[in-house]
Amino acid sequence: MPIRNINYGFTYRNSIQDNQKVYDIDRIESYNSDAFSILFVEYQGWEGMTLRFEATNPRESERCRIRTRYSGGTIATGNLSELEDSCSHNGEKYAIKIRGTF
Repeated sequence: MPIRNINYGFTYRNSIQDNQKVYDIDRIESYNSDAFSILFVEYQGWEGMTLRFEATNPRESERCRIRTRYSGGTIATGNLSELEDSCSHNGEKYAIKIRGTF
Protein backbone atom coordinates (compact mmCIF):
# COMPACT_ATOMS: atom_id res chain seq x y z
CA MET A 1 0.00 0.00 0.00
CA PRO A 2 2.43 2.66 -1.23
CA ILE A 3 0.01 5.56 -0.73
CA ARG A 4 0.09 4.97 3.04
CA ASN A 5 3.81 3.99 3.18
CA ILE A 6 2.93 0.48 4.35
CA ASN A 7 4.69 -2.69 3.19
CA TYR A 8 3.88 -6.26 4.07
CA GLY A 9 5.15 -9.69 3.18
CA PHE A 10 5.95 -13.19 4.31
CA THR A 11 8.49 -15.97 4.08
CA TYR A 12 7.29 -19.57 4.04
CA ARG A 13 9.64 -22.51 3.93
CA ASN A 14 8.20 -25.98 3.75
CA SER A 15 9.78 -28.62 5.86
CA ILE A 16 11.47 -31.97 5.73
CA GLN A 17 8.76 -34.59 5.48
CA ASP A 18 8.51 -38.36 5.50
CA ASN A 19 11.48 -39.01 7.77
CA GLN A 20 14.36 -37.86 5.55
CA LYS A 21 17.30 -40.16 6.37
CA VAL A 22 20.99 -39.28 6.69
CA TYR A 23 23.48 -42.16 6.81
CA ASP A 24 26.93 -42.13 8.41
CA ILE A 25 29.40 -44.94 9.05
CA ASP A 26 28.00 -45.82 12.48
CA ARG A 27 24.62 -44.04 12.72
CA ILE A 28 21.40 -43.28 10.89
CA GLU A 29 19.46 -40.05 11.53
CA SER A 30 15.85 -39.57 10.49
CA TYR A 31 14.37 -36.02 10.38
CA ASN A 32 10.82 -34.73 10.30
CA SER A 33 9.69 -31.14 10.90
CA ASP A 34 6.88 -28.63 10.40
CA ALA A 35 6.93 -25.60 8.12
CA PHE A 36 8.65 -22.31 9.07
CA SER A 37 7.14 -18.86 8.43
CA ILE A 38 7.77 -15.16 9.00
CA LEU A 39 5.08 -12.49 8.50
CA PHE A 40 5.67 -8.74 8.64
CA VAL A 41 3.99 -5.36 8.29
CA GLU A 42 6.05 -2.18 8.25
CA TYR A 43 5.33 1.53 8.13
CA GLN A 44 7.78 4.06 6.71
CA GLY A 45 7.15 7.15 8.76
CA TRP A 46 8.61 10.37 10.00
CA GLU A 47 12.25 11.41 9.52
CA GLY A 48 13.03 8.27 7.49
CA MET A 49 12.18 5.95 10.40
CA THR A 50 10.70 2.52 9.70
CA LEU A 51 8.48 0.76 12.23
CA ARG A 52 8.09 -2.98 11.65
CA PHE A 53 5.98 -5.66 13.34
CA GLU A 54 7.26 -9.18 12.71
CA ALA A 55 5.84 -12.59 13.68
CA THR A 56 8.07 -15.65 13.38
CA ASN A 57 6.30 -19.02 13.48
CA PRO A 58 2.90 -17.66 14.52
CA ARG A 59 1.81 -21.29 14.46
CA GLU A 60 4.39 -23.10 16.57
CA SER A 61 6.48 -25.63 14.66
CA GLU A 62 8.17 -28.82 15.76
CA ARG A 63 11.38 -30.51 14.59
CA CYS A 64 12.01 -34.18 15.40
CA ARG A 65 15.00 -36.45 14.96
CA ILE A 66 15.51 -40.15 15.55
CA ARG A 67 19.18 -41.15 15.79
CA THR A 68 20.18 -44.82 15.70
CA ARG A 69 23.80 -45.59 16.74
CA TYR A 70 25.70 -48.81 16.19
CA SER A 71 28.81 -50.03 18.01
CA GLY A 72 31.41 -52.67 17.18
CA GLY A 73 31.34 -51.93 13.46
CA THR A 74 29.35 -50.02 10.89
CA ILE A 75 25.61 -49.68 10.37
CA ALA A 76 25.80 -52.90 8.33
CA THR A 77 27.99 -54.99 10.69
CA GLY A 78 27.61 -53.40 14.14
CA ASN A 79 25.17 -53.94 16.97
CA LEU A 80 22.46 -51.46 17.81
CA SER A 81 23.76 -49.58 20.86
CA GLU A 82 21.53 -46.52 21.21
CA LEU A 83 18.24 -45.15 19.95
CA GLU A 84 17.71 -41.43 20.56
CA ASP A 85 14.31 -39.86 19.88
CA SER A 86 14.17 -36.08 20.35
CA CYS A 87 11.81 -33.28 19.40
CA SER A 88 12.13 -29.54 19.83
CA HIS A 89 9.73 -26.65 19.44
CA ASN A 90 10.94 -23.42 17.86
CA GLY A 91 8.25 -21.43 19.59
CA GLU A 92 6.55 -18.26 18.47
CA LYS A 93 8.38 -14.94 18.35
CA TYR A 94 6.90 -11.48 17.99
CA ALA A 95 9.00 -8.35 17.54
CA ILE A 96 8.63 -4.64 16.98
CA LYS A 97 11.65 -3.19 15.18
CA ILE A 98 12.52 0.45 14.62
CA ARG A 99 15.08 1.38 11.95
CA GLY A 100 16.51 4.71 11.01
CA THR A 101 19.60 6.88 10.83
CA PHE A 102 20.45 8.83 13.97
